[in-house]
Amino acid sequence: MQFKSEYRLPANYKRIKRCLKSPVTLKRLLPNCIDVEQLDSNTLLATINSSVLDGKIIHYLYHFVDAGEYSPYLEVDWQGTDPAALLPKGGHKITLTEEEGEMTVLELNSTLHTTLNGKLVKNDPTVSKAIVSDYFSRFVAEFDQLEGNDMSNDKPEFEDVLHEAKNPVEELEAEAEEAAVKGFLGGPQMWAFIALAIVIILLLVFY
Repeated sequence: MQFKSEYRLPANYKRIKRCLKSPVTLKRLLPNCIDVEQLDSNTLLATINSSVLDGKIIHYLYHFVDAGEYSPYLEVDWQGTDPAALLPKGGHKITLTEEEGEMTVLELNSTLHTTLNGKLVKNDPTVSKAIVSDYFSRFVAEFDQLEGNDMSNDKPEFEDVLHEAKNPVEELEAEAEEAAVKGFLGGPQMWAFIALAIVIILLLVFY
């Protein structure tokens, strides 16, 4: 079963991709989700209370196929870990197109199937589409909160860090030159080492 949707978000595609791949996002938006574990940089394991079987805990693996930070494209494959259980599985192909005004169009192509003992079971298309639509509609509506709760997104881009560090370093260099003329703290070579150390500290603190 396949279906398409489009959504608009006031953010660039890099921020949206980071948020889509975040365990914080998955835990908040998946119904009855207990916990999400980060297995590696592109794989999450979600633990969920079954809404069908009372008291049963089920697990889903989410694998992200990502060509890298500068690719505006992301694939998501997800499925239950118990092949004998009646569980849906599916995938999303996500294309992110930036527009003027810092808006991005999220184009979603989804597939969803249900399997039991390795065999496909007939799905209700209305229910299947509602499951996916609800997740991504909430993602768009709660994007700012989701991103704000993900501490990894608080770190600026490396280029931004360098820009922020530039002015203090230039001021330090001017002071170093003035002090070097006076022979303070061992002359120009020592001040060069001090300047380098401060740059490194700035990068470590802010990045």
